[in-house]
Amino acid sequence: MSNITFVYSGFESLGVEYLSSYLRSFGHSVSLVFDPQLFKDDFSNIGNSVFADRTSRLKDILISEVIDSEPDLVAFSAVTDQYRWALDFAKDIKEKREDLPVIFGGIHPTSVPDIVIKNPEVDIVCVGEGEEAFLELVNSLDDYKKKRNLTIKNLWFKKDGQIYKNPVRDLNQELDRLPFPDKDLFYDKLPAFKLQYNLLTGRGCPYRCSYCCNNFLYKTYKDRGRYLRRRGVANVIEELRSAKQKYKFPLVFIRDEVFIYDIKWLREFAKEYRKEINIPFKCFAHPSVSSAEVVYELKEAGCIYVSMGIQSANEQSRKSVLFRTDTNAQIESAMALFHKAGIKVNIDHIAGIPGEGEKEMAEAAGFYSKIRPDVVTYFWLTLYPRTEMVDIFKARRLATEDEITKIEEGLGSSDFMGGSVSAEKKKTFLEFRSLLCYIPLLPEFIVKIILKYKLYRFMAIKSIFLSSLLPRLLLAPFNNDIRAWVAEIGYNIGKIKYVKNKLR
Repeated sequence: MSNITFVYSGFESLGVEYLSSYLRSFGHSVSLVFDPQLFKDDFSNIGNSVFADRTSRLKDILISEVIDSEPDLVAFSAVTDQYRWALDFAKDIKEKREDLPVIFGGIHPTSVPDIVIKNPEVDIVCVGEGEEAFLELVNSLDDYKKKRNLTIKNLWFKKDGQIYKNPVRDLNQELDRLPFPDKDLFYDKLPAFKLQYNLLTGRGCPYRCSYCCNNFLYKTYKDRGRYLRRRGVANVIEELRSAKQKYKFPLVFIRDEVFIYDIKWLREFAKEYRKEINIPFKCFAHPSVSSAEVVYELKEAGCIYVSMGIQSANEQSRKSVLFRTDTNAQIESAMALFHKAGIKVNIDHIAGIPGEGEKEMAEAAGFYSKIRPDVVTYFWLTLYPRTEMVDIFKARRLATEDEITKIEEGLGSSDFMGGSVSAEKKKTFLEFRSLLCYIPLLPEFIVKIILKYKLYRFMAIKSIFLSSLLPRLLLAPFNNDIRAWVAEIGYNIGKIKYVKNKLR
């Protein structure tokens, strides 16, 4: 049996937890080296001065942990925003153990495996879902140095200067057969993760928004089986029942891209969840499927809070640039239904959409003031590799080839740090970030005055905390969001304790 060490940073990863439980179910040993990335996530990026001078020391300790775990394989799962961190960490591991094989998986390596595999610190890249491919690889590690199996589907290998590219296998259609995620892998490192139980009831997404990774993944798995898949209700409830007894968490966050797309499944889930679990939960919704019956079933199940992507109040932008088919009428209807049911709504808005400027942003402010979301989360548009949004930027000459290359290499800016918005537009978007995020606190007549006299031009607050985090914090006690804030604060307190213990 083999010994696998995962290296991950910042957050709990359901993907890593599923890989861990799958490998353990076949008798392999799994461990985690966790870098807390203290105060470096989007919602708590308020400085790291307390530990800034100790970052290097902490990294040395974590690298020693990797080496001391005596792994047969070191695994990184990397989103684009964490990709450069992962490369740097892997490079330091290789300097101590050059012979130690390193595999990179996750959405960024899946998007640009041809770029990732060329890095000297990366030996193998996993493209797409990894359970079966990872197991095949781990089972072959005894012969890795002698005679490698270079034909494992979903994996790219590098040997003697040559790259071996294997196709993806068919998608797993029987999710109920997968073991439940290995929560202890992360909970043992940071017990504060227990403050919110993260859950997936399925994989894939019914939509293909141009800016989202699902836009690319759907094409990756073309003709490889049904992309949108779901676990049975009984299987989901069994996971929650077992976890509830073991961890006693106060809140569930259902992380499916769109949880509510199947009303038949939702009816059964609502009935069983209320009876067997009965813990408040949050989920992701979509206006085009937020019918009266869907909202009723969510309320019956115990949903207290939904996050719903709107991204733009301009229907033409949503349709032609974002590839979203929802209408403003559907958005208004969904908001009214959620308000009537007492379910709080956080809407997402993207700034920097091609073709939008001050006029469209003002229209968005007026629209949001009218429909009254409980929270507005404001993001800069971020280009992610190989999505159709990148093609749109190319076609409109909004990004050079050099800029696209930087994005593929993980060197681009993301959401709160500036995204892909041009410099001349950033002042406008800073002005509207403050206005949009404070809309839930402002009466509609005040918003109309601000828009009429363009007072938003005096609202360009650079501070992320003051412009977007403070209004959400002020609203938390009224928005069923207090549990999420407790979890967020708990995570960071836990991270501080974790770092202190490591540096003793």
